[in-house]
Amino acid sequence: MTELRCRKTETLEGDKEENERQDELTQTTHDKQQNDEGGKEEDAQHKEEGSNKNQTSVKRSKSSSTSGFLQRLVRVFFGCLAAVACGMLHAGYLSAYHDRKFWFSTRQDFVEPIYFYIGAVFGLQVVYITALFVCSWVMSGTWMAGMLAVAWYVINRTDTSKVDHDIPLRDNWALPYFSCQVAALTGFLSNNISSATEMFCYLTMSATTFTFLLVWEHSHYVLFLQGLCLFLLDSFDLVPTRKMADIQKVYLSSLFLVYVFQFQNATLLSSPLLSLLIGSVLARYFQQKMKMGPLVARVMKLFLHFHLVFTTGITFSYLVKSFQSPGQDLFLRLTQASVLPFYFLVLSVCLLSTLQTIYRRLRMKYLWTPYVCMFTAFGVCSPDLWMTVFKWLKLKSIHPVVLSLILSTAVPTIIGFSLWREYCPRVLAELSDLQEFYDPDTVELVSWIR
Repeated sequence: MTELRCRKTETLEGDKEENERQDELTQTTHDKQQNDEGGKEEDAQHKEEGSNKNQTSVKRSKSSSTSGFLQRLVRVFFGCLAAVACGMLHAGYLSAYHDRKFWFSTRQDFVEPIYFYIGAVFGLQVVYITALFVCSWVMSGTWMAGMLAVAWYVINRTDTSKVDHDIPLRDNWALPYFSCQVAALTGFLSNNISSATEMFCYLTMSATTFTFLLVWEHSHYVLFLQGLCLFLLDSFDLVPTRKMADIQKVYLSSLFLVYVFQFQNATLLSSPLLSLLIGSVLARYFQQKMKMGPLVARVMKLFLHFHLVFTTGITFSYLVKSFQSPGQDLFLRLTQASVLPFYFLVLSVCLLSTLQTIYRRLRMKYLWTPYVCMFTAFGVCSPDLWMTVFKWLKLKSIHPVVLSLILSTAVPTIIGFSLWREYCPRVLAELSDLQEFYDPDTVELVSWIR
């Protein structure tokens, strides 16, 4: 009996344990289901919160992008308005100044035949001033640089322009187009520009380069200096290769079109600009991996590149000139008669003297001084340039970014106020002073034209 009772108790205890295990299993499964459902709900909540955050971030980014676009649009609009206003004010000043100074201000019967020509020259001066303003503005990022460049240009007008004393010159027609070309080239070489802006700058550069070459006979020498500087920048990998190739296409196409429009002008074929372009294109084709490799290899490739470019350019120029020159027998006969060696000696002396005379007559300061004003205004008003100087000085008391922003605004303001205080009375006195310059030859010429 006792054994039966013990067995019964054992079986009852085993049944209880099994029932407890089953209850625990059901509870755990139920808890797992609840946890799974709770996890799913939490995941759904997290997903909803993440989607809401993404939507809010997208909305914020859209609003910030639209506000940034509107700010840039407003800045560009008012900057262009200020540039055109400066150009118009300068043209009005020139008109009033010439009306006060020269003879046609008091001879009303001679005004009509020549006033269209003078108005066209003054209109191109508007383009000149506007381009200088825009170029300095693009380089520095602020309008103040453009206004300071215009102020320095007007104050130093005896060294920046010939319009004061020589209106009927080709320089006065050509240099405004060159100023537009420089402004378009500056915008084209900028880093952070859109594709549409880059295309606009490229088309403007193409049109102004062609017009500059067409108007002035010395323009290809000026563009040669510009192309040489760009070639050096490209050789040291400071200009993108794609943009340099596009600029060379502009030069070549403009030279070809001007050659056609000027009835096969032979001087363009022997111009140093064309020789430089041909040498640079051929050297680029043969040295496609010039900017790759270790430092020593790149330096060797750079010297080889210079050698190829200048050798090819000089050879091409010599070949073109040899086709336009007399036969080789003439040079042999002159050498045997000992004429040619002394001729080259005398020619070198005369060439140096002629270059000195041309420099004085052409007055290259009129080509150089406006861009001195523009570049100086950029340097004074550019926060990046100030910050670079402060980083070199390693200032620790004040943060260089804050100090550069303060000085890039304060220094141009002080300079502009001092210039206005010193030179504004002089300009007003010049406009109020009535002078009369009477040229009988010009009066006779205008009378013959009428």
